[in-house]
Amino acid sequence: MAIGLGLGVLATVSVPVAVGAATTTTPATTAPATAPSTDTALGRRLERACARVPNLTARVERTRATIEGDASTRGSLAWLQAQIDKARADGHPEAATVLENALATRTARLDLVTSRQASLASVAQLCADKGA
Repeated sequence: MAIGLGLGVLATVSVPVAVGAATTTTPATTAPATAPSTDTALGRRLERACARVPNLTARVERTRATIEGDASTRGSLAWLQAQIDKARADGHPEAATVLENALATRTARLDLVTSRQASLASVAQLCADKGA
């Protein structure tokens, strides 16, 4: 007899059955017959992950190009610094402080984007090695 909560078999219990004078035990089934193979499930997951790599790489490259852009590229580090300088020159220290916080956040994001780009390169290599 199998004991479970509807989520698969949690434990297997042998139940003694008396047949005449002899006692035998009948084992319960331990796994569902329709369980997918681990290799095929892993292969499908790998294929899906590898299919996403080109789009993710393009997105990361666009983000990095924006952050590393010049002062005319809205959202770049240089643009934020120019906005900070302009706010200070116009006598808006509170706005300059807000922009400095944005600059610090954007600098941290550049570090994140750089590490993500390296990770995507290693995943792309793995996909190429596996042929997925």
